[in-house]
Amino acid sequence: MADHAEPFHAEALAENRSGHLTGDQAIRFQRMASGRRNSTRGLAVPVGAIGALLLILSGPAATAATRHLAGLGFVAAAAVILVAPAFDPLAADVREGRVETVQGAVGKRRTQSKGPAGGTTRYYLNIAGRQLQTYLSAYEAAPDAGYVRAYYLPRTRRLVNLERLPNPPLPSDSGEARDMFGRIVRGLVTHDPAALARANAGGLMDAAREFVEPSDAPRGPVAGGLVREALVGRWTHPFVTVTLAEDGTATVTTIAGSTQAGHWSVDGHGRLLTDATGTMEPMDAALDDGRLTIQLEGRHLTLTRAAGA
Repeated sequence: MADHAEPFHAEALAENRSGHLTGDQAIRFQRMASGRRNSTRGLAVPVGAIGALLLILSGPAATAATRHLAGLGFVAAAAVILVAPAFDPLAADVREGRVETVQGAVGKRRTQSKGPAGGTTRYYLNIAGRQLQTYLSAYEAAPDAGYVRAYYLPRTRRLVNLERLPNPPLPSDSGEARDMFGRIVRGLVTHDPAALARANAGGLMDAAREFVEPSDAPRGPVAGGLVREALVGRWTHPFVTVTLAEDGTATVTTIAGSTQAGHWSVDGHGRLLTDATGTMEPMDAALDDGRLTIQLEGRHLTLTRAAGA
């Protein structure tokens, strides 16, 4: 199959989700099957010609039987070659027009075989134990890590279309995130299962990217208007857990396991005060539906109230 600038087409997903090829997809695979059929016919012609020559050419009588047997063998081989495309699984997939679905963590693999013309490279996506063959541009366009849903031909397991799925829910606090990070490292080191480890790592990296990207203003309601009683409790994020105690002490625990103690309060303007800088100073913060968003040095950190806290 020739490479395509846009290997995955969102407009085809509705038809693929219903279990069918679109018209354009069927034409593309039909062209591939036709190309294979034409190549097969091109091989059958010289094989059949050799057989015909062996049958009609004269020669020593002592070798006549051998020539005839060889000629019949070549003719039979040509016939088999000509008939073979009728049983081509790719052509059968196109005729049926059906696609199957698999979803899960994605992995990539390529294989190379050497040959007189320089060798062949084959490209595969591994998803939930299913290996799907694809082509270069689709291989490169597919995510290196994460969760996907793939649509493929059932007999040949050729990739038809792909859509990215949301990452699985992140751990609710830094302790669980630390455990997940340990599992990710072990999976990447042992390659068991490497794709799942990369997918989970992608989720953590997305959370980290959200935290470190600078922003001009806190999300949600305008900072201020906070009520002290509404902030008491434990607030979690995959990379940090913050405990705001009733007695005004604050404890911060990071994904690395380090802990820092301090103090907190709410001033008369409803602003959150902390001594993170050494003295009690206000910081931009907003509370909205159980989510506390704090702006630190131009970066957002959104914490969620822990269950039961």
